[in-house]
Amino acid sequence: MMDPSFKPALEKVRKETKHAIRVPNPGITWSADEQGSRVVALRVEVDQAVLDRNMQTNSASWVSFLLGLAYFLELAQKGGPVRCEGHILGNLKPRTRGHRWRSLFLLSEMARLLPERLTITPALPDVWQGIANPMINSPRTGSICEKEGTRWQDLLNKKGELTERALECQIFEHPEPLLQALKGEDPPIKMRSQFPVGLFEKEVSKATHLTPGGTSEVDLWGQSRSKKILHLFELKKPGNQMVGILTEAFYYTMLLKAVKTRNIECNKPDWPGYQALKKADRIVMWLTAEGFHPLIANKKRTPLALFNQALKPEGVEFRLLRYQLKGNRIMGWEILP
Repeated sequence: MMDPSFKPALEKVRKETKHAIRVPNPGITWSADEQGSRVVALRVEVDQAVLDRNMQTNSASWVSFLLGLAYFLELAQKGGPVRCEGHILGNLKPRTRGHRWRSLFLLSEMARLLPERLTITPALPDVWQGIANPMINSPRTGSICEKEGTRWQDLLNKKGELTERALECQIFEHPEPLLQALKGEDPPIKMRSQFPVGLFEKEVSKATHLTPGGTSEVDLWGQSRSKKILHLFELKKPGNQMVGILTEAFYYTMLLKAVKTRNIECNKPDWPGYQALKKADRIVMWLTAEGFHPLIANKKRTPLALFNQALKPEGVEFRLLRYQLKGNRIMGWEILP
């Protein structure tokens, strides 16, 4: 639902980006505060049920929408901060699982990193409280891209179009153009498929999962030549230009950073991905797509700059990477500013 006070703010962002931006509505109410002709705050009221939705949905990405709108609103108003306020309706329980755990972790990390921009009420519970011996999982049988005989062409949909899995396997099978494009970024030694990001308690099993871990994974990853950087790649197939790419990428990256800083164990400690994470001084997450939602990238402007400034001391960076297609084949790569 949209309060009348929010419409002038949204129109300013639409004019600034030259796109007909729409905001998610189910279970969410948008409003704004003005001083004179300037919008000084954006406010969102969120039903608790929204916290249980998959991060790939627009409604579960409401905080990414909120920050993106504020970023471009500041540009439209030529300076001056726009405060973001999120209010979750109802009392929050400290012990959660599944999508809600992921949502609360995401909100906690965003609020921690951007305290002058983002306020979440009521106070968020410590999602780590009461978790005995958290653990992440490793690949169970190896990814489909790494299985002998797999061809990315076999993973197209029934219409012969690229799926995300086909895209992932195409890059995995033919990594040289991407590695060449990243040559100035201390690129990966080789591309690897799928870095699981499921979180469990004490052991990896269906009974002990804290987050959705069945297919929850970073699409591609690689250890840099210097071994100082862990490169992560969150992929989106052609036509998928949703704000959720930021939500997913942020969650995966910050969870893996927590694994490193909290010394969280892996069920297979010698798994190469876990070892690469432990050795890395930096984590670089590449949001990878054919095109991006205008709240993610617009005329060389992106709210990722806010996160990168806050995360620089913590050794985490978010980057934008665009692929160019001819038919179903990737023909080129472009690193966006």
